[in-house]
Amino acid sequence: MVTKIIIFALMCVTTITAYYDIDDSLLYKIEFPGSGKSSQIITEDSSSPGTGTGSETVGDSSSVGSGLLDLAEKDLDSVVVTSVDNEQYRCTIPKVNANDGSNSADYTGLSVLGILEKMFTQQTCAYRLESYWTYELCHGKHLRQYHEERDGKSIKVQEYYLGKFTKEMYDSLVVENDKDVANGITRHPPTKKIEGLNMPYHEILMTDGTLCDLNKQPRRTRVLYVCYPAGKNEIYSFKEVSTCEYEVVVLTNVLCSHPNYKPEESKEHSISCRPVAEGQARKPAKLTKMEVDSLKLRSERLLEAHLSGGDKPGQVKIEIRPVQVDIDGIDGEEDLQETIDRIREGQWKESKREPFKPLMDPQVVKQFLKGEYCLYGGSGWWKYEFCYGKKVDQYHEEGGGKKTVINLGWFTEEDHLAWLEKHPSKKPKEGTNRKQVSIFYSNGEVCDLTGKPRQIEVKLKCKIADNPSTCSLYLLEPRNCEFVLGVQSPLVCDLLPHADPQTGLFPVGIVD
Repeated sequence: MVTKIIIFALMCVTTITAYYDIDDSLLYKIEFPGSGKSSQIITEDSSSPGTGTGSETVGDSSSVGSGLLDLAEKDLDSVVVTSVDNEQYRCTIPKVNANDGSNSADYTGLSVLGILEKMFTQQTCAYRLESYWTYELCHGKHLRQYHEERDGKSIKVQEYYLGKFTKEMYDSLVVENDKDVANGITRHPPTKKIEGLNMPYHEILMTDGTLCDLNKQPRRTRVLYVCYPAGKNEIYSFKEVSTCEYEVVVLTNVLCSHPNYKPEESKEHSISCRPVAEGQARKPAKLTKMEVDSLKLRSERLLEAHLSGGDKPGQVKIEIRPVQVDIDGIDGEEDLQETIDRIREGQWKESKREPFKPLMDPQVVKQFLKGEYCLYGGSGWWKYEFCYGKKVDQYHEEGGGKKTVINLGWFTEEDHLAWLEKHPSKKPKEGTNRKQVSIFYSNGEVCDLTGKPRQIEVKLKCKIADNPSTCSLYLLEPRNCEFVLGVQSPLVCDLLPHADPQTGLFPVGIVD
């Protein structure tokens, strides 16, 4: 929709009123860059400043980099506005065409499926490496999760297919798309927020993966292809969104040729106003006063937190203080602008933080050693609960209070000692060489893949941290249903020296 707007200088009554036909979908910003030799337009992309098309900034020729072209006078409108204090400014307004010719109505190229087919027929694969697993995405073919382990001269491969895609599945999608075209149906692509931007994507559903032992269903994956000019068809993210159902985001440049899959740009066009009279202030006096008053108001409401150690172990003292801004000490427009920028960016004076007191709260340690104080952690779909001397659980919490729990192992000293006899390298190191201890938990829930109970080795490691509740848990699966849980916590730091040199177990009476 085109509408007529009236441009007023600085929201004050002006002696000159100008009318312009401007599309109300365009954004404009009034700037006061000061007097300059001449005006040029610097094109600027919202996502890559100074390198693309999108918004325009009127700047001095002396500050413009090489390769930027001057706009002709026919591409600019100019109007002189006068404030109530008779300060005159010449404002340069860029002529912007809202329709850049890139909408889908003008597009005559391949459909999105036709574009992706070129990638699929090239039989290229992308890889994502994590601490234990490697993910192999062969576009238009499959997503495979695998781990390779060398056993002498041979290599053992543990793998799961998380979904497959066939030529027949592709052909059925083409048939559906052709029906939409024949019936005049236009389907706009859905969007997903990536790095704060709503990115259009095309979804390919891969099905019929390896059977999941948790829900007895084949694994499946949604592959989301997103336009990214510098993308090389690589995996941007991978996650398990529900039990044995996955989502992969792929960055590719091939979709960028289709207008429907270009991300929306936030375009802001600059109206540059410069003083007419030589020696005149860069901004109108009343505007400067308004900014100072606004700065005073904002500074009175701004607070900052100062952290220091409390009176007891593990305590934190937080003191809220008002931010100190020297309003009266502002000297001139440049000083005002620097102060405004400093507040806007939150660059406050760094508060002095005293070191925290050591942890070792005897009551917490005693509860931990009795299995009454459990540690929680993990990221993604599954989380982990570790209760020392009792159990290790893997769980997922869903809406409505529903919780899926899989027990990975229970502790019995007899099984732990037998495990150490089979694996003497797992015994604690001597003296200062001791960086961790390993505890064995067995007889977990029966695994459908092996027909045997799950079992897990828990590696307890010291992790220095200010917060005593800080804890990191990560899970590896070297073999089917045989796990390794890494537990890094400040709780372990003071316990390690007291571990039994033969068993690695901690005496419960350590803090008595």
